[in-house]
Amino acid sequence: MYQESNEQVNAKLHAAQPVISAVLAILIALAIAVGPSRADSRAGGPSGVSLGWNTFLGGSGEEHGISMTTDASGNIYVTGSSPTSWGAPVRAFSGDWDVFVTKLSPSGAIIWHTFLGGSGSDSWAHVAVDGGGNVFAVGNSASRWGTPLQPFTGTAKNVFIAKLDPNGNLLWNTFQGSLTSLNGLSGNDIALDSAGNIYVTGDSDTSWGAPIRT
Repeated sequence: MYQESNEQVNAKLHAAQPVISAVLAILIALAIAVGPSRADSRAGGPSGVSLGWNTFLGGSGEEHGISMTTDASGNIYVTGSSPTSWGAPVRAFSGDWDVFVTKLSPSGAIIWHTFLGGSGSDSWAHVAVDGGGNVFAVGNSASRWGTPLQPFTGTAKNVFIAKLDPNGNLLWNTFQGSLTSLNGLSGNDIALDSAGNIYVTGDSDTSWGAPIRT
Protein backbone atom coordinates (compact mmCIF):
# COMPACT_ATOMS: atom_id res chain seq x y z
CA MET A 1 0.00 0.00 0.00
CA TYR A 2 1.34 3.43 -0.96
CA GLN A 3 1.62 5.92 1.87
CA GLU A 4 2.93 9.46 1.61
CA SER A 5 5.69 10.55 3.93
CA ASN A 6 5.27 13.48 6.28
CA GLU A 7 7.59 15.50 4.03
CA GLN A 8 5.36 14.86 1.00
CA VAL A 9 2.22 15.83 2.91
CA ASN A 10 3.85 18.99 4.24
CA ALA A 11 5.02 19.93 0.76
CA LYS A 12 1.49 19.60 -0.59
CA LEU A 13 0.05 21.65 2.25
CA HIS A 14 2.67 24.34 1.64
CA ALA A 15 1.83 24.41 -2.08
CA ALA A 16 -1.88 24.74 -1.26
CA GLN A 17 -1.39 27.58 1.22
CA PRO A 18 -2.10 30.44 -1.25
CA VAL A 19 -5.37 28.80 -2.30
CA ILE A 20 -6.33 28.14 1.32
CA SER A 21 -5.53 31.75 2.19
CA ALA A 22 -7.73 33.02 -0.63
CA VAL A 23 -10.65 30.84 0.44
CA LEU A 24 -10.28 31.90 4.07
CA ALA A 25 -10.16 35.58 3.10
CA ILE A 26 -13.41 35.28 1.17
CA LEU A 27 -15.11 33.28 3.92
CA ILE A 28 -14.08 35.81 6.56
CA ALA A 29 -15.35 38.64 4.37
CA LEU A 30 -18.68 36.87 4.07
CA ALA A 31 -18.88 36.31 7.80
CA ILE A 32 -18.34 40.03 8.36
CA ALA A 33 -20.90 40.95 5.71
CA VAL A 34 -23.59 38.55 6.92
CA GLY A 35 -23.35 38.57 10.71
CA PRO A 36 -25.88 36.84 13.00
CA SER A 37 -28.43 39.64 12.60
CA ARG A 38 -28.63 39.15 8.83
CA ALA A 39 -29.04 35.40 8.81
CA ASP A 40 -31.46 34.08 6.22
CA SER A 41 -34.29 31.94 7.57
CA ARG A 42 -33.64 29.46 4.76
CA ALA A 43 -30.08 28.85 5.91
CA GLY A 44 -28.95 25.34 6.50
CA GLY A 45 -25.79 26.16 8.41
CA PRO A 46 -25.17 26.45 12.14
CA SER A 47 -27.30 29.07 13.96
CA GLY A 48 -29.07 29.95 10.72
CA VAL A 49 -26.07 31.66 9.11
CA SER A 50 -26.30 31.88 5.32
CA LEU A 51 -24.31 33.25 2.40
CA GLY A 52 -24.75 37.02 2.27
CA TRP A 53 -22.75 37.57 -0.90
CA ASN A 54 -19.61 36.46 -2.67
CA THR A 55 -17.38 38.04 -5.25
CA PHE A 56 -14.20 37.35 -7.21
CA LEU A 57 -11.03 39.37 -7.64
CA GLY A 58 -8.54 38.82 -10.44
CA GLY A 59 -7.93 38.42 -14.13
CA SER A 60 -6.72 35.65 -16.41
CA GLY A 61 -3.99 34.45 -14.03
CA GLU A 62 -4.01 32.66 -10.67
CA GLU A 63 -4.47 35.25 -7.92
CA HIS A 64 -3.57 34.49 -4.30
CA GLY A 65 -5.50 36.16 -1.48
CA ILE A 66 -3.26 36.70 1.55
CA SER A 67 -4.71 39.15 4.08
CA MET A 68 -7.76 41.27 4.85
CA THR A 69 -9.08 43.80 7.32
CA THR A 70 -12.02 46.20 7.71
CA ASP A 71 -12.45 49.83 8.72
CA ALA A 72 -14.96 51.51 11.03
CA SER A 73 -17.41 51.97 8.14
CA GLY A 74 -17.40 48.28 7.26
CA ASN A 75 -15.32 48.62 4.11
CA ILE A 76 -13.18 45.57 3.37
CA TYR A 77 -9.51 45.62 2.35
CA VAL A 78 -7.98 42.57 0.68
CA THR A 79 -4.36 42.02 -0.30
CA GLY A 80 -2.73 39.28 -2.33
CA SER A 81 -0.59 38.57 -5.38
CA SER A 82 -1.43 38.56 -9.07
CA PRO A 83 0.56 37.53 -12.19
CA THR A 84 -1.52 39.72 -14.55
CA SER A 85 -3.25 43.07 -14.64
CA TRP A 86 -7.03 43.30 -14.26
CA GLY A 87 -9.71 45.93 -13.84
CA ALA A 88 -8.82 49.63 -13.78
CA PRO A 89 -6.06 49.87 -11.16
CA VAL A 90 -5.00 53.10 -9.49
CA ARG A 91 -1.35 52.09 -9.97
CA ALA A 92 -0.55 49.93 -12.99
CA PHE A 93 0.67 46.34 -12.93
CA SER A 94 4.48 46.26 -13.33
CA GLY A 95 5.26 42.69 -14.36
CA ASP A 96 6.04 39.22 -13.05
CA TRP A 97 3.97 38.98 -9.82
CA ASP A 98 2.65 42.17 -8.22
CA VAL A 99 0.92 42.68 -4.90
CA PHE A 100 -2.67 43.90 -5.20
CA VAL A 101 -4.63 45.92 -2.66
CA THR A 102 -8.41 46.10 -3.10
CA LYS A 103 -11.01 48.14 -1.22
CA LEU A 104 -14.58 46.85 -1.28
CA SER A 105 -17.78 48.32 0.11
CA PRO A 106 -19.69 46.48 2.87
CA SER A 107 -21.89 45.01 0.12
CA GLY A 108 -18.89 43.68 -1.83
CA ALA A 109 -18.61 46.27 -4.61
CA ILE A 110 -15.05 47.12 -5.64
CA ILE A 111 -14.29 50.75 -4.74
CA TRP A 112 -10.73 50.66 -6.04
CA HIS A 113 -7.77 48.36 -6.47
CA THR A 114 -4.11 48.98 -7.11
CA PHE A 115 -0.86 47.13 -7.72
CA LEU A 116 2.39 47.43 -5.79
CA GLY A 117 5.68 46.18 -7.17
CA GLY A 118 8.33 46.39 -9.84
CA SER A 119 9.72 44.19 -12.58
CA GLY A 120 10.56 41.36 -10.15
CA SER A 121 8.29 39.17 -8.07
CA ASP A 122 6.32 40.98 -5.35
CA SER A 123 4.22 38.90 -2.99
CA TRP A 124 2.86 37.91 0.40
CA ALA A 125 1.29 41.25 1.43
CA HIS A 126 -0.50 41.97 4.70
CA VAL A 127 -2.67 45.02 5.33
CA ALA A 128 -3.70 47.49 8.05
CA VAL A 129 -5.89 50.62 7.94
CA ASP A 130 -5.72 53.69 10.20
CA GLY A 131 -8.56 55.89 11.46
CA GLY A 132 -8.18 58.25 8.51
CA GLY A 133 -8.65 55.51 5.93
CA ASN A 134 -4.99 55.33 4.93
CA VAL A 135 -3.89 51.84 3.97
CA PHE A 136 -0.57 50.24 4.93
CA ALA A 137 0.84 47.11 3.32
CA VAL A 138 3.90 44.96 4.01
CA GLY A 139 5.23 42.25 1.72
CA ASN A 140 8.24 41.00 -0.23
CA SER A 141 9.89 42.48 -3.32
CA ALA A 142 12.59 41.11 -5.59
CA SER A 143 13.35 44.46 -7.22
CA ARG A 144 13.26 48.19 -6.58
CA TRP A 145 10.11 50.16 -7.34
CA GLY A 146 8.51 53.52 -6.55
CA THR A 147 10.53 56.31 -4.95
CA PRO A 148 11.53 54.53 -1.75
CA LEU A 149 12.44 56.32 1.47
CA GLN A 150 15.08 53.64 2.05
CA PRO A 151 16.60 51.98 -1.02
CA PHE A 152 16.39 48.37 -2.07
CA THR A 153 19.43 46.57 -0.62
CA GLY A 154 21.42 43.65 -2.02
CA THR A 155 20.20 41.14 -4.59
CA ALA A 156 17.87 38.96 -2.50
CA LYS A 157 14.27 39.81 -1.68
CA ASN A 158 13.62 42.83 0.53
CA VAL A 159 10.68 43.59 2.76
CA PHE A 160 8.62 46.52 1.51
CA ILE A 161 6.30 48.77 3.50
CA ALA A 162 3.91 51.04 1.61
CA LYS A 163 1.33 53.66 2.56
CA LEU A 164 -1.70 54.43 0.38
CA ASP A 165 -4.18 57.27 0.79
CA PRO A 166 -7.93 56.52 1.18
CA ASN A 167 -8.28 56.52 -2.63
CA GLY A 168 -5.51 53.98 -3.21
CA ASN A 169 -2.78 56.38 -4.33
CA LEU A 170 0.76 55.44 -3.27
CA LEU A 171 2.03 58.02 -0.75
CA TRP A 172 5.36 56.38 0.00
CA ASN A 173 7.17 53.07 0.10
CA THR A 174 10.38 51.88 1.69
CA PHE A 175 12.53 48.75 1.82
CA GLN A 176 14.27 46.73 4.52
CA GLY A 177 17.01 44.40 3.34
CA SER A 178 20.56 43.13 3.72
CA LEU A 179 23.63 43.08 1.50
CA THR A 180 24.60 39.65 2.86
CA SER A 181 21.22 37.90 2.65
CA LEU A 182 21.08 34.79 0.46
CA ASN A 183 17.38 33.96 0.69
CA GLY A 184 15.94 37.41 1.36
CA LEU A 185 13.72 38.87 4.04
CA SER A 186 10.00 38.21 4.51
CA GLY A 187 7.39 40.62 5.84
CA ASN A 188 4.79 38.62 7.74
CA ASP A 189 2.46 41.11 9.45
CA ILE A 190 1.78 44.80 10.08
CA ALA A 191 0.04 46.78 12.83
CA LEU A 192 -0.52 50.44 13.73
CA ASP A 193 -0.88 52.30 17.01
CA SER A 194 -2.90 55.41 17.88
CA ALA A 195 0.17 57.63 17.46
CA GLY A 196 0.64 56.54 13.85
CA ASN A 197 3.65 54.31 14.44
CA ILE A 198 3.97 51.26 12.22
CA TYR A 199 5.02 47.83 13.48
CA VAL A 200 6.23 45.15 11.07
CA THR A 201 7.23 41.56 11.77
CA GLY A 202 8.99 39.08 9.52
CA ASP A 203 11.98 36.81 9.24
CA SER A 204 15.55 37.18 8.04
CA ASP A 205 18.44 34.83 7.29
CA THR A 206 21.06 37.40 8.32
CA SER A 207 21.61 40.46 10.51
CA TRP A 208 21.08 43.95 9.14
CA GLY A 209 20.79 47.53 10.40
CA ALA A 210 21.50 48.28 14.07
CA PRO A 211 19.31 45.84 16.01
CA ILE A 212 18.59 46.22 19.75
CA ARG A 213 18.99 42.46 20.10
CA THR A 214 21.57 40.79 17.86
